[in-house]
Order: sequence, then structure tokens, then C-alpha cells
Amino acid sequence: MAPHELPSHDRVDVWHVPLDVPSARLEASKALLSPDERARMERYCFQHDQARFAHTRAVLRRLLGDVLGMPAAAVSFAYGPHGKPRVRTASMDVRFNVSHSHEVALIAIALGREVGIDVERRRAVPDAGTIARDSFPPSEAALGDEAFLELWTRKEAVLKASGLGLAEGLSDVEVGVRPLAERSVVALATHGSWSLLSFEPCEGYIAAVAAEGSGWELARHRAPD
Repeated sequence: MAPHELPSHDRVDVWHVPLDVPSARLEASKALLSPDERARMERYCFQHDQARFAHTRAVLRRLLGDVLGMPAAAVSFAYGPHGKPRVRTASMDVRFNVSHSHEVALIAIALGREVGIDVERRRAVPDAGTIARDSFPPSEAALGDEAFLELWTRKEAVLKASGLGLAEGLSDVEVGVRPLAERSVVALATHGSWSLLSFEPCEGYIAAVAAEGSGWELARHRAPD
């Protein structure tokens, strides 16, 4: 989805946003933020974390502004009971979700279907076994770090798509460890069915995207500077 290209009902667009941005860009990104976004940004202790947050939100605003035909600064958000954001008023039914880890952020945009995304940097997870035993279904409890991170991103993507928090359903979302990029369908109690896809956004990272229903394709893009 290039700037000004409309999203499609049969596609989920995922934008890769590198976060190795200089702190000097902070003021330009801040200019697009709402007061509540600036307050969230200022809760970060370090300037490079503030710059990453502000840059991600600025890119999100530009992408949504291109889709909706409005200035980036004019995009307004409302939030669900568990904090999931949505566009407050829009000319089309655009849904989106954002995730970030270390120096990578991902933005998922879909039309007419809820969407969730999660990204994690590949790393050792010392308490992976304990978390899996305490919070995952028995079939997913015995995991190494690689499998744990793949499961975690899939579960979080589904829970974010549904608008629930992690505390609401880790044990209720059984996704299984399947080959990378193999699509699966997950039912989450009374919160609907989701199609789920894992992928590698770049070297050293693992991600998953979940979208409501089926019949959609994943389209990946690099965010404009």
C-alpha cells in the first residue's frame, strides 16, 4: 500500500518502521502528536525511547492520514476498554494495530476487519518454561526460546486483534507451533475467529499478525521516512 493507495478488504498491510532514528528528529515527530500522546511520550525516561515512540506515532498518523485524506495531525483516536486504539471518526472502516520491540516497530492496517500484530526481538527467555507452564495450554507448555517467542507473538496478535489484554486469555488461545509463515485459524471463546500468520520482519525478529475472518493476504511494506 503506497501512500494514497486505499486499503483492501482482502489484504492486511503491514508497515516495517525502523526505530534507529536520531533524537534530533524528536521535535518534528512531536509536532504531529496529540496532548495525550505527548504525555505518554514524556513518561519515557530516556530521549531515545521518546524519539522511538514519537516516530512510530508520527508514521502511524501519516499512513492513516494518507488513507483517510486528512492531515496527519488531524487524525483522532478513541480507545477500547483494554486500551486498543481506533480512529475516532473516519470516512471508511479502517482498523489498525501497532507493536514495537527494540529497534523495530510494525503497523498493521486493514479495512473492515479487526487486526492485531506483535513483534519480538529474538533472544533468550530465561523464564519461558515457567510462563508456558503457568499460562499456556498443556499442549504448548514444553518450549524452547524460539518456539516460545513464536507462540507468544501469535497469542498476543490474536488478543490484540480481539481487543483483550494478555491477562484475559493467554490460556484460552491455543495456536500451536507450526512452521513459520503457515496460516492457522484460531477461535477465541465468544470473541470470534481469527486467521493468523507468522513472519520474519527482518533479521533477528519474529512477528505475527492476526485478522478477523479469513480470505486476506499479507502485504508488507517499509514505512516512508
